[in-house]
Amino acid sequence: MTTGCVPKDIPLSSVWRQQPQTDDSASAQKSAESPAFRMYAAPASSEEPLISCTVSEGQARFSSGWFPLKNTDFEIRPGTEKTFAVQGRNRRETNSIFVRFDRGGQRLVFCPRAQDFQKADRIACYSIYALEDDFKPGIKRTFDVPDAVRGSALSCKEV
Repeated sequence: MTTGCVPKDIPLSSVWRQQPQTDDSASAQKSAESPAFRMYAAPASSEEPLISCTVSEGQARFSSGWFPLKNTDFEIRPGTEKTFAVQGRNRRETNSIFVRFDRGGQRLVFCPRAQDFQKADRIACYSIYALEDDFKPGIKRTFDVPDAVRGSALSCKEV
């Protein structure tokens, strides 16, 4: 089994616009559930297993600088993509991370959403590789990618 984190530059699209919030966690959750957020999620097939993941504390780099993370849960199915809100440790600010579960490469790709960018700009993304069978018992991977994320971990398990 091959696993690890690999930074990757991916061209930006309008999907990755950052929408920082300065409200409490209820407002952040409401923002993540808004129609604008949901419209970017790829339709999920009920035939694919649902994977539940937790991003653990650490720091992620957004266009505004390093952002301290609080434990955040999200769910995704293979072959889909979505945006989820991550809350800072101070509970007053949230940022968004775009995630895609690439079936072909058997990996989860994460990209901090950029606040301001031009069409030709690129952002650093990071990937977690795992085999399909790895999600049944669960996986845990560390995130430590220079200039992207540090001191964090991801754990995922099939629900």
